[in-house]
Amino acid sequence: MGWYLVVTLFVAIGAAAIFLVLFPLVSLLYGAGFSDGDAELLRSLSVDFLPLVVLGIPYFAVSAAVKCLWKFGWAFSAEIVLMLGSIGFIYFEHDRVGLIAVGYAFGYLIATLFLLSGLSAGGLGFSRNAQFKFRPLLKRATQHYGALQYASLTSVVERIWLSYVPHGGISGLGVSQQLIMGLSGVLSFRDAYLVPLAERGNREKRLRGLILMMAILSSVVVAFLLPLAEDVIKVLFQYGKVTETDVGMVSNIFSIGLIGMLASAMANPLWRFLQMEGNHRIFMVFYTFTLSSTFVLGWLLVRYLGYGVYGVASIALLNSAVGCLFAFIAIRGTCNLFRLRWFFMLVGVFVLLGAIGMASRYLSGLFFVPGFFRSLGAASVYVPVVVTLGVLLKKRYWHLVA
Repeated sequence: MGWYLVVTLFVAIGAAAIFLVLFPLVSLLYGAGFSDGDAELLRSLSVDFLPLVVLGIPYFAVSAAVKCLWKFGWAFSAEIVLMLGSIGFIYFEHDRVGLIAVGYAFGYLIATLFLLSGLSAGGLGFSRNAQFKFRPLLKRATQHYGALQYASLTSVVERIWLSYVPHGGISGLGVSQQLIMGLSGVLSFRDAYLVPLAERGNREKRLRGLILMMAILSSVVVAFLLPLAEDVIKVLFQYGKVTETDVGMVSNIFSIGLIGMLASAMANPLWRFLQMEGNHRIFMVFYTFTLSSTFVLGWLLVRYLGYGVYGVASIALLNSAVGCLFAFIAIRGTCNLFRLRWFFMLVGVFVLLGAIGMASRYLSGLFFVPGFFRSLGAASVYVPVVVTLGVLLKKRYWHLVA
């Protein structure tokens, strides 16, 4: 474990050095169209984000090692420590925007110390004789890292089209993406499924059950949030200086992102599986597609048709849907996952959940005004109904995901 941490620290320091070198260049690219003051503020944030780069990598490395030991309780507890530490720091120190990054870095620090304390105390059952094969590890990491850097070119193209988005659109898109990323992280259980999925025995059955479970869980969440998108955004923005137009724009973007989350929730385990198989060529093919589609559709939807931020959000939705389809096609050569009737079953489940979600919102709206209380009232109807439905159907369909 000692050598694992040493290598991780060297990687973190190297990433920090690369970050310092490339940040001024990247800030020029992403800051195109900014005022002189905003561009200078963006460049000054490199110092605040540096601790996040240095401390984030060791945390994810240690957390991955803990998950490999099947100590998911420790890993999820560390996530809570990370959240509480970050929120606590930001609560007391929030005079400037850069302190948000410092707050996240502080959360990573105490969460890493929490996991290391468990390792040193023997609470995680880590064997001192455990061996890490660094050569294949570094080879896979380098291949995956290179593919991710190629994928980041899509965000560069996206930033070009964001230059044509009206004032406030970039902020609205950022808020929506942050919410979607948080929901996706919770639904994916922070990629804890990678450990059982990595075992060779009976992998096809586990992968099939995982995909079905992710599809059902994401459908439950999306079917509830989609009718209440405006209420959720109102709750989040209730103390901000925003107008009803701003709330409507962000809620529409959020709704588009929720639909895309359905596809990405199923696609992510498939891409992880392909990554385990070492099929990096398929990643490059898909990243080339997303790069091309973002460029072409960005010109069509944003530049030519003038759809603005909705055009950018629609491109992300299309890429998610195609990515899911692409992953299913790519994995057919490895294992046979689904039958067509399961697809129609999932569509039926989502339609049913959507109807329950709409009815819950309607019933709650009879007694509460839009916002927090209508969302709470809808949840008080939706959750018991869905739980009851799940209990009734468990005996018949549980064998598909077990």
